[in-house]
Amino acid sequence: MTVLRRAQPWLGTLVEIGVPLGGLEMDWVNQAVADAFGVVGQVHRLMSRFDPDSDVSRFHRAAVGQPVRINQHTRQVLLLAQQLHQQTQGLFDIAQGSGAWTLDADGYWAKLGAEVQIDLGGIAKGYAVDVAIGALAAREVRTAWVNAGGDMRVMGTAVPVDLRDEVQGGVQRWAQVEDAAVATSYFGPDARSALHGQAQALHVTVAAPSCAVADALTKVVAQMGLDASQPCLRFFEAQAWVHA
Repeated sequence: MTVLRRAQPWLGTLVEIGVPLGGLEMDWVNQAVADAFGVVGQVHRLMSRFDPDSDVSRFHRAAVGQPVRINQHTRQVLLLAQQLHQQTQGLFDIAQGSGAWTLDADGYWAKLGAEVQIDLGGIAKGYAVDVAIGALAAREVRTAWVNAGGDMRVMGTAVPVDLRDEVQGGVQRWAQVEDAAVATSYFGPDARSALHGQAQALHVTVAAPSCAVADALTKVVAQMGLDASQPCLRFFEAQAWVHA
């Protein structure tokens, strides 16, 4: 079967969208893919710490207690971040210990201390994958996948998952994902993500109903360990694997 594949750089990685054509009109699929990339770009612009017009940057510039009106996408990510914070007893923390914040029912976000700094890097990429799949489905695409640097969601088909050997190079076939989301994060001394006192490099893979949850829980499992994170994994209907 012919597959339309497109890739664009967003969220600090390369985002790939694949759509098996299966009789679909090319113009229709191209528009659906354009819509999907459009919403990925929107998430990038809303949640980047480096874009001065993002919701995160406007929050950082606001005075303590000043309500900041935010986009619905940002609100959804913050609501999930709150839930993850609660379920992990504060381990998952988008403020990274810098302080507290509030989010009201009308979508206004406020900091409770002058030092509060937010980083949505541990969850926004997975959320972008989810909304890209949603954009494709809204265009009546029923079979597709979106892969953002190891954060992947598959709809209506099965896609193989390879694990990259970050030390020796090369890839190894690991599993096949069908109608689910999966995220893999690498933690090691030579990686962007490292754990305190870590002696051995490892990959953590999480499968979950949404890619935002899978993305976030890779960090939780890496810090808590596979056994201790089981209650949290069960709450989010997720599974995890640790690969040395």
